[in-house]
Amino acid sequence: MESRSSRKRNTSLVCNVRKRCGFTITTKRCCRPSTHHAAIFEQGHTVGDWAKKLFPRGIDLGRLTGFEKPVRATHTALRKGRAIFEASFTYNSCFSRADIIVPTEDGRWDIIEVKSSGAPDDIGDLREVYLQDLAFQRYVYEGAGLLVRNSYLLLLNKKYLRSGVIDPQQLLARVDVTDRVNALLPRVPAKVEEMRGGLALSQCPEVKVSRHCSTPYDCALTDACWSFLPQSSVFNLRDGRSKPWDLLARGILRIEDVPADFSLNAQQSSQVACHRTGLPYMDQHAKQ
Repeated sequence: MESRSSRKRNTSLVCNVRKRCGFTITTKRCCRPSTHHAAIFEQGHTVGDWAKKLFPRGIDLGRLTGFEKPVRATHTALRKGRAIFEASFTYNSCFSRADIIVPTEDGRWDIIEVKSSGAPDDIGDLREVYLQDLAFQRYVYEGAGLLVRNSYLLLLNKKYLRSGVIDPQQLLARVDVTDRVNALLPRVPAKVEEMRGGLALSQCPEVKVSRHCSTPYDCALTDACWSFLPQSSVFNLRDGRSKPWDLLARGILRIEDVPADFSLNAQQSSQVACHRTGLPYMDQHAKQ
């Protein structure tokens, strides 16, 4: 059974992607990653390069761009019976590229998704979005005719201690998530149709800001969607947690407009008072 937290993460991902796709389609503008996210992507590429060393005879299709050319090259590479990096498949108007697919002795293929995060001690602590990623991949690959056996995550081994040259066999840990990915597969077609419906809209869908804006990742449209907030907004409340959301639901945006009867701790009350008066706050006890 899908947990409530899993449903929340799934809904958040759909909200973010639906609006981002709608924005790109209707404005013809691409969302550029922030400097922070660009660094994360670069880190992922570095880990991906180490992962390729596990399969020295692998065929790398990563330099091919577009859609048709990588797909044609993938069909050619499949006949060679070797590991393939960045294999591409299309199915039901969906396109997906695999980090690594590896042939098995029974004529099927294993999917390996490489992530730059550390392998958890408990498989139950794996991020749900990683499994959703693999479920979508498996949906596309099997729909395109690929016979898939298992699904794996390749993560950093947190227990590895480097001594001399890096050993990719020790650096990376392969985690079998086949059962969990297969459990998600039945829900993929409905999500695909939901996304396709969003892409068919003539205008970018209206999705209100909410906690989904940063779940499971920070949305690339945050600056645009959150531009209605003043510089000193309720989201600047120190250790605000759910309080900014409660205030936003009541139409309160500025810190100085927080009602006197709204529940605040001592630090937050001082912060609100400073914004109302424009005067600094002096902690007399700390001064002594």
